[in-house]
Amino acid sequence: MITKIRLTTSIFILSILSGIGCIPYLMFFGGVKRNGIEIVLLLVFFAGVFCVTIFTSIFKIDHQNRIFRVIYPFRLKIKKYSFDDILGYYFSTMNGGRGPEYKVIYFKMKDGNEYGITDFETSNLRELERYSMKYFSLWDKVKSEIASKERETEILLESQKFDYKQAKEIRWRLIIVLGLLMFFFVIFIREVTSSKPLSFYTIAISLIVFALVKIIDKLIRIQRKIKNGVEHQTSKKTD
Repeated sequence: MITKIRLTTSIFILSILSGIGCIPYLMFFGGVKRNGIEIVLLLVFFAGVFCVTIFTSIFKIDHQNRIFRVIYPFRLKIKKYSFDDILGYYFSTMNGGRGPEYKVIYFKMKDGNEYGITDFETSNLRELERYSMKYFSLWDKVKSEIASKERETEILLESQKFDYKQAKEIRWRLIIVLGLLMFFFVIFIREVTSSKPLSFYTIAISLIVFALVKIIDKLIRIQRKIKNGVEHQTSKKTD
């Protein structure tokens, strides 16, 4: 299996960098009066590009040849490990500020290196999680050793609880976005029916419809995940 870079995250980061970079560009080449802020924004822009270049990674698990690869696509660099070189994997979280927390999977190597990847940047982290559970040992980062059976059960249960909590947070945010998109959809439909120029509104409506379909599909999948989480927690209580 190979991890996939999340499209929405890529668009989000590209939009942020474009927004930051266009201001210095206009000040240097567009005749806009300079006031010093363009230097700061230019430094922020290059810092952002540097971080994307350095930290963007893809994990590839070749279970047939027992090879684990860490691919840095923008650095044209690949780190290759045998399965025997991996001590284990463990879970962590990354705070998204005011947004939801993100799950992180770290792989701890015998050479002392650790490689982590999050579900903020990766669309199929849960698939990576399943492969990790199948082919690698779970590492107990508290005791700095391979987890015992009791600790493994406890850690995996905590991981499932995090998935359930995260899904509820994302569902709430998607509902808000869905409501905003419906609001703009109604406004643009009214503009179209008022015989205004159709070019902009037609494109905007098409994009909103596409976004609505994607969000509703995402909500259905998240609701299914939440339902499975409730059923799992209920079964644990009755055991």
